[in-house]
Amino acid sequence: MVAIRFNFLSGRYHANPWGNHVNDGQVEWPPSPWRLMRALIAGAFRLPEGERESALALLRELNRVNPSYRVPKTTASHTRFYGPNMEKPDSTTKLLDTFIVFDSDESYIDISWPVNPDTDLLNRIIGQISYLGRSESWVFAHTLDHDIEPNIVPDRSGTIRVLRANDFDVLMKTTDEFRQEGWTLPPSSQWVFYKNLGIVHKPKKTKLTHELVFELSGKNLPRAGELVRISERLRSSIFRAFSKQDKPIPSSLHGKDEDGNPLKDNQHAMFLPIIRKGKIVAIRVRCQMGFDSDTMSVLQRKFVVRLGNQEYWARPVSLSAFPSEKASRVLQTTTPFLLPYSKGSVEKQVEKLLGEKPESLFFHVWTDQDLRRSKDRHSMTRKVGYFLNVTLKDPSGPRSIGYGSHFGLGQLSPIAGWPG
Repeated sequence: MVAIRFNFLSGRYHANPWGNHVNDGQVEWPPSPWRLMRALIAGAFRLPEGERESALALLRELNRVNPSYRVPKTTASHTRFYGPNMEKPDSTTKLLDTFIVFDSDESYIDISWPVNPDTDLLNRIIGQISYLGRSESWVFAHTLDHDIEPNIVPDRSGTIRVLRANDFDVLMKTTDEFRQEGWTLPPSSQWVFYKNLGIVHKPKKTKLTHELVFELSGKNLPRAGELVRISERLRSSIFRAFSKQDKPIPSSLHGKDEDGNPLKDNQHAMFLPIIRKGKIVAIRVRCQMGFDSDTMSVLQRKFVVRLGNQEYWARPVSLSAFPSEKASRVLQTTTPFLLPYSKGSVEKQVEKLLGEKPESLFFHVWTDQDLRRSKDRHSMTRKVGYFLNVTLKDPSGPRSIGYGSHFGLGQLSPIAGWPG
């Protein structure tokens, strides 16, 4: 069995059932197998050409069976407004926008199929899906590592009617093509019925999540030299999301225990900008202690990040979009390393931070940019940034060490080069 979770980033789901006008005030809930497969096929066609054949074969297998759903508590709502009347240019017409609103704790839907596909390939497919339903229904999707307990299941005696395709190839034709050919329903499609079991499950505690990536979008992406500020702004935006939901900020994010004491060993979240050609294109969030499902329910949505007069969107994307570097004995800084202590040589401080004596260490002054955190700019002497090349006894994955390591400074990886 495989299960996918679609997180609705705006907390809403907009979709018109087949055959209904937008002003009919109906919402297709849950999303029909027809709609799901169309979204998955669109994702498959965004993959590199060499992967499409195997991706479509995987989806063809999914389409052979009806999915089951685990849906949370939701509320139907609508807005009414006036738009231009295309038949009478000097007048307006009333429009109805009906949608599903999720409970703030569970703004997602879980969908499972009784098959066992290649989950790596499936994750690459669903990583290309940005919305489900109408285009304002933004989503972030990923597979689950456990089975779901469905509360909406296929059942001929059920009262929920949704559309599915019996012929996979029909799914790749456009709605306009069906209409031009005179079809009121797509050929080889059928209505299937589902039964609501009347059970609303609380989300299961899944295994902890240790890494996620937010891709940035907006005009004039921030320069590499803004890495500390952009990391601080994303962190603040996340904190505000918790406050708006009257939820306490977890220690995995703010780095303090219940008594307000700092956590040891850098267990809490590190916000690590990903830099391409001198611009910050994404921010990787790594957390040694991990994020639980309650924390992830807040993190899996879009955040607005403001930097000066610029505004950016930070959207969670699949880890495959920005894969982590492989382990290596030789690590180099990709962002400047700043000494965290006022006393001690560079060699001694690096050795202390790594927890071992490197087999070799090469360093030189890299930049004198002001990379201090905002809270330290009036209380701490400006620091220079060092380039490090470190050889360890055993291979190591990427690390972050030194001052500001939770905000993108001191990133050690097999790839060298500070573009700022």
